[in-house]
Amino acid sequence: MKNLVACFSLVVVCLAGVAQASFMAADLVYVPAAVNDDGVEGSVWLTELTITNVDDAAVDVALYIFPGALLDNNEYLAREYGIGGRAEEGYGFIDESLADIPPGGTVVLNDPIGAHWLECIGTRASLGAIAVFAYEAGSLDDLTTFPDGPVPRNVIVTARIYNTTTIVLPDPDDEDATIEQEATYAQIIPGVPWYNLADGGFPDISSEILIGAGEDDTFRFNMGMVNTSDPQTSITLVIEPIQANGEQFIDENEVPIVRFVTMPPLSFVQYNRILSNTFGLEDVSGISVQVSMVGWTTTSPNPVPTFTIYGSMIDDRSNDPYTLLPSFTVPYDIECVWSSDDGSASAKTAGDWTVGETAPSRISRVRPLSVP
Repeated sequence: MKNLVACFSLVVVCLAGVAQASFMAADLVYVPAAVNDDGVEGSVWLTELTITNVDDAAVDVALYIFPGALLDNNEYLAREYGIGGRAEEGYGFIDESLADIPPGGTVVLNDPIGAHWLECIGTRASLGAIAVFAYEAGSLDDLTTFPDGPVPRNVIVTARIYNTTTIVLPDPDDEDATIEQEATYAQIIPGVPWYNLADGGFPDISSEILIGAGEDDTFRFNMGMVNTSDPQTSITLVIEPIQANGEQFIDENEVPIVRFVTMPPLSFVQYNRILSNTFGLEDVSGISVQVSMVGWTTTSPNPVPTFTIYGSMIDDRSNDPYTLLPSFTVPYDIECVWSSDDGSASAKTAGDWTVGETAPSRISRVRPLSVP
């Protein structure tokens, strides 16, 4: 029975790397996009975060932002920029709802960017990614009770990115009249657990793909990317749009159209209307966009080179958005295709592996970030 349980646990851990829709709980979750900003076509975008404790103990949660633009964001991985639930722990911003979240409990944060980060960081924080850390309540700095540091606990996080608007409705008191009413159009972007990130150390999951993109006179397509690596690692990604027939787009010199991007540590970038503005593709539909890691540079002895992406299709007339979630390009495999030959976890660290090299079981992977 013990062997059966161990085998089942091994399978679950391996599958977690490819089953984003099914496995969302973790002690470190990345929200790929959060916003408080005006958009095009009169849109005004805000963010609502929902955090649910799915563990069997009360948890504390801390949030850190990685502001937009391709700049090193290491300075913001410090408690003076964090949002936490306990003032005595030195957080720059306090929201008491983030402390002592009971098992099964849920906290909803409306506009954390506008409520906290815009004032101290400025407009650069109006669009970025958020790292969410969850740990057992009170364990962050209590080295007497918790000598090994904060105890990891699991939460699920989702972001509701919404646009405020006005809609016209029939007047219930006058069948020949209409009334205007405030409303929102929204998209849901799930938080990505640290074990579901695209990973440069494991070739089968070193790229992600978005499907169903397009741009024309009714829809615009935006795409974002986050360097979720450790704080000492920069990564280089290649973005490639693929036609609906599966062929590459080719320029006038018969060269595939791609874009290389180097992302500093903890950086975030969003490309608006990427198909037309970056690749010069007009009036296209059924497009896939693949993002692959082609290298990294680091000063870490054990780098963890990872990233995640997202896509957003937005109706140009109503500003109604929907999310394109990334997928790995390999199937769900119950045999754990990343395991070593003998099925055991390798003793090698992430720093021993490069893009394209066959890697050991992903069980040996470590979290990119520790609780600040």
